[in-house]
Amino acid sequence: MSWALSALMAALFVTASAQVAFKQYSNGAGRGYLVLTVMLFASAPPLTYLAVKAYGVGTVYVSTAITYILVALAGWRLFGESPTPRRVLAMGLILLGVLIYAVGL
Repeated sequence: MSWALSALMAALFVTASAQVAFKQYSNGAGRGYLVLTVMLFASAPPLTYLAVKAYGVGTVYVSTAITYILVALAGWRLFGESPTPRRVLAMGLILLGVLIYAVGL
């Protein structure tokens, strides 16, 4: 795996993780989750910068749509949020759109 792909994947992961940590904080899990949220969000721009250098702005920012999928999956797993057929379809369309744009399927 290239350093650029690693940076892109890490940026997506930390962004989604920060959103999940903020949800934990908003649910009353404690101030530590707010600190974690800020730290995770602060780490995303440098990682994104590295990915943009290799892939370009368009590809990287279209790829950030994957965070919607990651956060929804985490919500179902960690918070018991129910998947609906419409949401599953939406996530499939997001993933398909990213693949079409990035890979050129």
